[in-house]
Amino acid sequence: GYQYKQFIYKTNGLLTGIEGKVFADTLNNCSLDVSEPGLPNWKLKGVGLITGYVAYCTTDNLGNYVLQMPTQDSIIELSLLPTINLYQGCGLVDTVFLHGAASVVHNVPANLNLDCRILSVELSTIRLRRCFKSAYQVVGCNLNLQEVPNARVEIQLDPYFLQPAFSLPAVDLGGNKWSVALGNLPAGTCKDFQVNFDVSCDAVLGQTHCTEAHIFPDTVCRTSLEWSGANVALRAWCAGDSVHMEIKNNGSGDMDVENDFVVVEDIIMYEQDKFQLQSGGVKAIVVPGNGATWRLQADQPPFHPYGGPEAVVVEGCGGVNQTGLVRMLPLENPNPFVAIDCEQNTGSFDPNDIQAMPEGVGASHLLEPNIPIEYKIRFQNTGTDTAFNVVILDTLPASLDISTARPQVSSHAYYFEKLPGNVLKFTFENILLPDSASNQLGSNGYIKYYVAQVANNPVGTHIENRAAIYFDFNKPVITNTAFHRIGKHFIVSGIQSVPNGSAIEVFPNPGSAAWNVVIPIDQAIMRLENVQGQVLFTKALNKGLNVISAIDLSPGLYWFQISGPGLSTQSGKLVKY
Repeated sequence: GYQYKQFIYKTNGLLTGIEGKVFADTLNNCSLDVSEPGLPNWKLKGVGLITGYVAYCTTDNLGNYVLQMPTQDSIIELSLLPTINLYQGCGLVDTVFLHGAASVVHNVPANLNLDCRILSVELSTIRLRRCFKSAYQVVGCNLNLQEVPNARVEIQLDPYFLQPAFSLPAVDLGGNKWSVALGNLPAGTCKDFQVNFDVSCDAVLGQTHCTEAHIFPDTVCRTSLEWSGANVALRAWCAGDSVHMEIKNNGSGDMDVENDFVVVEDIIMYEQDKFQLQSGGVKAIVVPGNGATWRLQADQPPFHPYGGPEAVVVEGCGGVNQTGLVRMLPLENPNPFVAIDCEQNTGSFDPNDIQAMPEGVGASHLLEPNIPIEYKIRFQNTGTDTAFNVVILDTLPASLDISTARPQVSSHAYYFEKLPGNVLKFTFENILLPDSASNQLGSNGYIKYYVAQVANNPVGTHIENRAAIYFDFNKPVITNTAFHRIGKHFIVSGIQSVPNGSAIEVFPNPGSAAWNVVIPIDQAIMRLENVQGQVLFTKALNKGLNVISAIDLSPGLYWFQISGPGLSTQSGKLVKY
């Protein structure tokens, strides 16, 4: 079983101190200026690098702190343990040298937004299993310098989540939507709550369940005079034998230019067009409820404060043809007031693993450049006794920008550090994680974090990430490796036909066991390549229908070329599941 030893350094009453202020670095220079206010109730940790002594303290109402350490420690590692890590441009860990002084003054900067009232919300769950109880952890944060009164979170639970129970008072809004009051949020603070529920036995194994949280007040701040005030909001739902999609401009201004939208069926481009809406205007789209996974994506207007694309997905309207497609492409939008989490329900599982969202397309997990990644690291105490401390070390590859790493929601309280060598460290001190034999549900934990890619990773870049999980003094448990390959233009455009309208067709696309190839000439040659450019085979084709087996191919993306006498070479993309 796990053994726990607590190291206590005997100080014999001889203590020295570090004192100072945790302050809002409004001038963004990492130094305390006269006009910059202190931040109350922020926690700090000191580690003596000679004795190993660990001490904590919390700032008072003016942001002042005093941290007492043994006199033997002339070098102290001082960490700011913020509840949020957005805008932390000055770093979170400092080395303080005492040089024999009775005490030293060391001020600690924290970066919060000054321009407008910005809140954020995050949510996640450890896992979902049909016919079992599960829970979502939701955290709302105040990212600006002023207190925000009467904050609340509206959470839309998946319809397969039954009998929800909340750790904070909740009001039923109907349709499995609930409003949870957070109360007043002081500057730079967060408040969390838990939602417990049963996952319906009627769910299909592997089905994806999406839950959305929206924090209020959610006033969008104008950051550019060139922004029209238009705001794009998307909805999609199943109704009878159809999937209904909606693009709405719920902003205060009209769209002054056209924007793009796309509709994707599984990963086939179904429709691509433009839209331009007045304030309050709606564009409606209806597609068949054929069991496919339907995705609608649309861009925000130019100069929007958060920018980026919005996306919504409907899986399984009219039955579930193929599970696992929802998480292939990005769903999280840049709007900090809204968070969406989509999880597949599972049967058996590895209790210690790392997951990535988006997962990427195909066997190569294709992902476009500059798309950020959310990683979730899950852990479980499968020993025979309580685990007192859990530490996770995650060394990021050079293709990810560690400066952008931002922890999100977690199962337990933790503190976060960025270490030399591109290492992220998550420490769950005194977690008291029970063993799985005595408490199966309580033996689990997780941490989710966001990180951006390095700008403009070249096509072909491999991004691999795995983590080491330490339970007390035991050897680390190494997770699986989550991986992506950077690519472009891998959303398939559907049936491939020659431009002049002759009847060369390749279908179904995506396919599983075989593709049908129809050619109008007596003979042709088809060549198939993988994403690495390797030729997998060449096949002779005859006039009419040809069946090309895909049994021996791995799931993923492929390129084909068809050429023949009197026919210019035709090419396209194929997907195998």
